Amino acid sequence: MLFLTHILAVRFGRDTGKDAEPGGPRSFSSPSSSQRPGVNSPTLPSVSKKLTPGLLLLFVILANILVPGQSALGVGRLPSLLDAIEQVESGGDPNAVGDNGLAIGAYQIHPIVIKDANRILDEKKYNLKDRWDNNKSRDICRIIITYYEDTFEGMARRWNGGTNWHNKPATKKYWNKVKECMEGGSSTE
Repeated sequence: MLFLTHILAVRFGRDTGKDAEPGGPRSFSSPSSSQRPGVNSPTLPSVSKKLTPGLLLLFVILANILVPGQSALGVGRLPSLLDAIEQVESGGDPNAVGDNGLAIGAYQIHPIVIKDANRILDEKKYNLKDRWDNNKSRDICRIIITYYEDTFEGMARRWNGGTNWHNKPATKKYWNKVKECMEGGSSTE
């Protein structure tokens, strides 16, 4: 986390070097009551005004990589989760059809999922035919699960149960199948 603090400090014109004087303009300690805000203030500048959305996203990604926890980004195994979802959904069959013809392809994508992916992207990038294409289906799945959830369990269960996955016990069984695939098993629905 210190590394990330250094990145932000350099980005905003501050230095975190050891040669900084305690309480001086290059230090990150709290300002004393005698200091005026904004004049050689030892605190970070107002990040909310200067931090662009792109830089914020980079910060979040780096934080999750360098400080792994429950976050899926920290694990760095999103491709294995996508592979496992594909295996559980269809056994990897790009021609699979389920749910009375509504779920199509290796990821068993419903029409509403295409609409939601396009909404997230703010463009009409995907259409119903793309469900038959493994690469496009994988992209659609990745867009949906990473947009709404930040743990592998949440991602898998949302993919299976939709927006109300928290209230559907069956999504727990689905997650166990996905987890088994990720651990080297071969479970299909």
